[in-house]
Amino acid sequence: MPDCPNCGKHVSDEAPYCLSCGAAQQPERGALQQSSPEAPQPVPPQAPEPPQPTLAPPDAPAAEQPSPGRYAAPAGYGPVVQPPPAAGATPAPYAAQPVGPAGATPAPQGQGLPGWAIALIVAAVLLGTGLPVAIVIFSFVTVGNVVEEVAPMIEDQIRLVDERALRDGVTSIQGGVEAWAADHGGKYPAADRVDRIHLVSPEGLSYVDPWPQNPYAGGAMTQGTGEGQFLYVRGPEGGSYSLTGYGTGGSLLIALP
Repeated sequence: MPDCPNCGKHVSDEAPYCLSCGAAQQPERGALQQSSPEAPQPVPPQAPEPPQPTLAPPDAPAAEQPSPGRYAAPAGYGPVVQPPPAAGATPAPYAAQPVGPAGATPAPQGQGLPGWAIALIVAAVLLGTGLPVAIVIFSFVTVGNVVEEVAPMIEDQIRLVDERALRDGVTSIQGGVEAWAADHGGKYPAADRVDRIHLVSPEGLSYVDPWPQNPYAGGAMTQGTGEGQFLYVRGPEGGSYSLTGYGTGGSLLIALP
């Protein structure tokens, strides 16, 4: 322990004055002893905490565009900052996740339609477009078969109607020829008088009214051997005659008397 330099009495190390004489002790020693810091205690290193993402309020102005290495957050929220990798670790790809209000559950991503739904849609489309086409084709085929079967019957009916009209027309001409002979002493008219203009009575009345029409070619029936025509031939001295009519293809259809 040190002694007082003034009176030689013992003074403790911490006392700034001598208790016997009151002399001040060495200020340098006391000041140094009071200001000497204690030895620092070692502090264990701590890993830095990753920065937390900062959410901007919805009414905050739009954030600047993210630079490469940063990730954009949905509109109305602050950017998502990728935490720094640990010392010595290889940075792993960081997938940005949408940040929403606290407690909100992210909406599930669309997975597309299942295979059976796509197959059902395709079948419905094919059925919707193919069925009408099939019905039309079936109708044409059916109508075509019916036409093939019915057409000959229709042609036969038309032929029968035309032949009946031809017979009726030739019969009407025969009646006019007989009426002429009755008015002319039993003599039949010459061939050039048997037509719709010249086969008339002395009073100027037609013996055949109305004059028959050609059922095949149309128009007034005339003399000849074609379809719908007639042929009048006068006998010797007008005492007889022959009258024939011709049908389809010029075939003989009726012969009078």
